[in-house]
Amino acid sequence: MLALALGGVGWLGWVESGSVVRNSYEMFRAAQRLGLDVLTPLRVVWFLVPVASLLVVVLMAAGFVRSGLGVLVLEALLVGAAGVAVLVVGVRGGIGSLVGVALAGAVVALIISDVIRRVRLRRSNDGEVGHPAGG
Repeated sequence: MLALALGGVGWLGWVESGSVVRNSYEMFRAAQRLGLDVLTPLRVVWFLVPVASLLVVVLMAAGFVRSGLGVLVLEALLVGAAGVAVLVVGVRGGIGSLVGVALAGAVVALIISDVIRRVRLRRSNDGEVGHPAGG
């Protein structure tokens, strides 16, 4: 499931520091050690990404599909934005930021395609109701 993949992407290598590839959590800890306190709110939210992944699974399993999709979209936007930020900054990075952007894009693409499918289905159903053939 995409939610679990998004939650696990943080453990992949995101940035290179010397000869070490650091995952996203190590990246945020390093920023904290350097005194970049402006990133603290983002760091706190980032540590909740795996929790959001589990929340999506629980909501979906309990039948709260729309709520689960809402959390999934927020999670995808956060992971995608973080991945783009790492890529734009231009640090040498690992695969994590690329995978994060790709997964976030997949979530957005799937949701857009589902919305298009639902609109087409609704339009086709509306066209059939109340219009007698040959009328």
